[in-house]
Order: sequence, then C-alpha cells, then structure tokens
Amino acid sequence: MVFSGGARMAASPQHQAEPGDGLNIQGPFAQQWSFAAQLRNTLNTIPAYTWYSVPSGTLTFVNERYADYLGLPKDHPLRFGVETGVPWDTHLQLLHLDDHEETRRVGATILRTGSSAQATFRIRNPQGGYRWFLSRVEPFRASDGTLLCFIGINLDIEERMTAEEKIREKEMELRQMLDLAPQLVGVLAPQRERIYANKVALAYYGVSLDEWRQRNNVPEVHPDDFDRVKAYIDRSLISGAANEVECACAAATEPIAGSWFVPTLFETTRDKSCGGTSRVPI
Repeated sequence: MVFSGGARMAASPQHQAEPGDGLNIQGPFAQQWSFAAQLRNTLNTIPAYTWYSVPSGTLTFVNERYADYLGLPKDHPLRFGVETGVPWDTHLQLLHLDDHEETRRVGATILRTGSSAQATFRIRNPQGGYRWFLSRVEPFRASDGTLLCFIGINLDIEERMTAEEKIREKEMELRQMLDLAPQLVGVLAPQRERIYANKVALAYYGVSLDEWRQRNNVPEVHPDDFDRVKAYIDRSLISGAANEVECACAAATEPIAGSWFVPTLFETTRDKSCGGTSRVPI
C-alpha cells in the first residue's frame, strides 16, 4: 500500500476487513487481527487525535483520545470503526457552525480528487466549548492505486490561535496609537518589507496603505539623498541602534525637487523590524 505517495507497504492477502469496517480490503483470514483492527490499534497508540474514513468520505473511526474529547459513549460505533452508512458530511455537526462551509468545501475537494489536504476548524467538546484544530488528511492506497480509506490527524492548535489573536489585537492597538501620532510613521520588516504606515504618512504621500506597501523609497526620497538614507536604514537593521538622517521627501502636493526636508529617526525593535518616524515639515 502507498501512504501519501511515500513509503510503500505490501498489501497482504492475509488481511481482511472485519464486517462493517467499510474499508476496501479483500482477502481470507490468516491472523487474529484484521487489517482494520491493526489500523485502529495503531491510531490508538498515536498521541494525537486520529481517525479514518471510508472511501466515500464517511467518518468511520476515531481513536480513544479523540473519542474521549468528543465525549462519545464507550459503545459508540466510531470507537470501533463500524460503518453506519450516514452521509459523508454528517461529522460537520461536531464543528463550530461558522466552520461548516469551508470544511465542507475542503472535504468535497478531497473526495473529488482523492488527494491530501488540510483545514482548520473548531471542534465541540462535551461541555459545549470549542478548541481549534489543524486537520491533515491523507489518502491510503493499495499498490495498484485503489483507494482504501482516508487517514487523518487533528492537531490541537488552540494555544497558537489564541496567541495569534492576541498578537492581532496588539497590532491593532499599535496601529491606532501610530495613527494618532502627528508624525510620518512607517514600519519596515527586517528585509525592508513595508508593513505599515500611519494615516499622517499616507496622507502626506497621497497613497493608500496597499499602494504604500508596493512602493519603494525611490519616489519618496530625493535622488541626491537616496543612497545616504538607504545606508542609514541598513545600519539600523544591522546594528539594532537608532539612527537619524535629514533628507528631502516629496509630498503629494509638491514636486520631488521641492524643499521638503524631513528629519527622520530610524529605530529597530527586538525582532529587527525597523520603524521610521519623520516630523511633518512646516
């Protein structure tokens, strides 16, 4: 058998799915455990939330860790890999309502193409709460390419999603603070990628935030000052120290040759991003 196009394992005729397993495997009994039973046993030993579905996409088995998270009864069919014949998307009832549409779209694509995929969604626990999971799905095929089942693993990413949400909140707070500053403020990434410019800077240059991100310093800094300004920015990024430079910057209402001299302070943060703060010329 082939798992996700990787290591190949011989499809032994000695293994046969148990009645009701729903797996597309044929062959006479020769060992105590069927292939399906061995698969379930393997998934139960993995310290993650694992599962498999039949080729039609119907969720058929969840390992003990996953079943306990869901609060399934000890005799629930999903604990034993018993195919129930329900529609493939029945398991969506376990997910947060807001995640149904995207998860159904990803699932339909997997069934149509027989390919691997991943999705993020929130799964309900017995107390009615939800946690975020990253679900990865791989087709499990025989050596002749026949689809036997889909095997999945759900990774708990609740802490990561919570941390990312807090970061987004902090970023929003910082942007609001920068927008209140009566100065031209720009934030650059370590490789000088443009991240953010406050409202004063955008109004000064007469561009939107997206337009500013796509620009470089060429149309903003006087040609006679460009190399010097670039050197100061590079120095700030390498040393992590603040630098100040005076240069001519073109406003949206003035030509580049105009006498718009703007003292600019470049200061780096711990993550090596660089912020430029310029006093608005008067």
